[in-house]
Amino acid sequence: MTGQLHPLQTTALIRDSYLRYLKTIYPFQERDLRDQFWRALETPDLLVKGPLLEASPPFKSGRSIRELIEAGVLHPRFRALCSDALPLERPLYLHQEQGVDKAVRGGRNVIIATGTGSGKTEAFLIPVLDHLLREGEAGTLDQPGVRALLLYPMNALANDQLKRLRRVLGDFPTITFGRYTGETEETESRAEDRFRDQFPREPRLDNELISRERMRQTPPHILLTNYAMLEYLLLRPQDCEFFDGETGQHWRFIVLDEAHVYDGASGIEIAMLLRRLKDRVVRSEPSRLCCIATSATLGRGQEDFPAVTAFAAAIFGERFEWVDDDPQRQDVVAATRLPMAAMGTPWGESIPELYAALQQALSPGGAIDTLAGVAVQHGAPAAIVEDARQSAAQAQGQAAVNRFLYFLLRGDERLRTLQDGLADKPHFLRDLAPDLFPGREDADERLINLVNLAVRARPDPDSLSLLPARYHVFARALEGAFVCLNSDAHGSAKGDPARLFLTRREECPHCGSQVVELATCVRCGASYVVGRLAHSQDGDRRLHLHHLTGQPDDTYGEKAYFLLADQTVGLDEDEAVAAGQDLETIAEDECEPYTFCLGCGAIVPGIGADTKCDCGASIPKVTLRQVDLQGKPELRRCVSCGARSNTGVIVCK
Repeated sequence: MTGQLHPLQTTALIRDSYLRYLKTIYPFQERDLRDQFWRALETPDLLVKGPLLEASPPFKSGRSIRELIEAGVLHPRFRALCSDALPLERPLYLHQEQGVDKAVRGGRNVIIATGTGSGKTEAFLIPVLDHLLREGEAGTLDQPGVRALLLYPMNALANDQLKRLRRVLGDFPTITFGRYTGETEETESRAEDRFRDQFPREPRLDNELISRERMRQTPPHILLTNYAMLEYLLLRPQDCEFFDGETGQHWRFIVLDEAHVYDGASGIEIAMLLRRLKDRVVRSEPSRLCCIATSATLGRGQEDFPAVTAFAAAIFGERFEWVDDDPQRQDVVAATRLPMAAMGTPWGESIPELYAALQQALSPGGAIDTLAGVAVQHGAPAAIVEDARQSAAQAQGQAAVNRFLYFLLRGDERLRTLQDGLADKPHFLRDLAPDLFPGREDADERLINLVNLAVRARPDPDSLSLLPARYHVFARALEGAFVCLNSDAHGSAKGDPARLFLTRREECPHCGSQVVELATCVRCGASYVVGRLAHSQDGDRRLHLHHLTGQPDDTYGEKAYFLLADQTVGLDEDEAVAAGQDLETIAEDECEPYTFCLGCGAIVPGIGADTKCDCGASIPKVTLRQVDLQGKPELRRCVSCGARSNTGVIVCK
């Protein structure tokens, strides 16, 4: 069809563009390393995987806000607040309704564990707004102070939520909101200027507090921030109005968006931070605050919900439950999707060429009679085709085409097999195609045509198609570049074992030598060994070189950069003059030689020095030259070409 993306071609384009970018920004001066790096990038499925085909039937609908008002769940003033941004009559998704009901009527802490694009915002925003509307009726809403804290891991997510709040609260000025992050200006005048620069198309609302000084004077009802800024707010005396005194006594909600990012050490940090916050605003009294977490990736299904609630309880320090036989004590809300469209009476399988022929006949919008002729020609039963043709006569235009496809394909056993295969989980296209089109070299293309047709096939515009589906492509960043320096075990001739790896490893799989981490100069491609120097754990004070990335902090030793011994030390005089540096202060001896043991990672100053390890003389030792960082956290000048950058000229993979 015109304008339709081809999943294989699109995936190849993404992959080629990404790998070309990596080859450009990570040059290697040494030809052998460069060739191996390029070959490693081409490893199938290493950095880019896909396309993955997922059946994505729509979410099951629940009650509308109006129906929840009539049921006594939500406050009647929602009728005045609702608008196109938060429709009164449009049904919520069932999981949105369940989250609202648990938080508002049940008074529960809730985890909204639904996928991307599932409307998690409504599940926590509606309970917050309901509380504020009830305060408005009670006459307490005119008292400034935070009622709800919306905590985001990234400022970009907070900014997106700001735009949503502007639309929802644009005509309801009694509810105030504000974002307090590193981007928030101190004074109102500077904040006005920044607002216009940052949100040129957004309305400027009186109930959006945009400066720090104004938020301190009258803290907003809804406060958006990130956990790093929350730490500062709790520490600084000038921000005490958010937590203390008359304006600090109204706290009711803590919402943690993208809760899955807080694992390991970051999870411990956020848990301690929230406990400090609760001690400050509610004296750590349990159940005073309603805690809501959202995530698209927490858990793999209902079997993980007990672990999900345990995770949330540990983060918030509040009760979260999952009791299998008691719906009132189930605090995880998952999405409920509609079943895929029911298939008709099976008529068998057509020849594989049917789908490509139909696809070709659809462009630029072939007539129904043409489609019917193509279907019969490629093995579809004449009676089924005639029934589909007559059914299509009840509609017009594209709706007629889609209706024809629906009544033709709903009995196709090959499509039924595809539906069944995608019912439980998504699959890679390359894994599905051989089963559906065995023995065909073009199986992938045949499957793509079948999917395209099934996605269109529906009896009317408001009905579910035979296969609501979407493709996914996954791309990940490089974990690092790691190299074995044992030249005795690796040559540069084609066919020799690879000595450069793009996955983390401590030892070479070919010779057992220590593997070191690489970085390159973005300008000349000079290779640097990077790592942390730390004393061995047995107390003998010998230094060992450890990988740099993946280490949580400086307790693993000081950062060090080493130039490989066979690379030149040079100077770009133009760069030095531009930087205002005396040329005489730069000398080749700024790189101190070290001897590095490839057996255990021990490293000592000097060329050919005794590493005082137990590896023996048979284990190779190599010379590395440590570069003086001159007290800076990063290497700001490449000692090979002289290139400079205040943010660091050397890039780790």
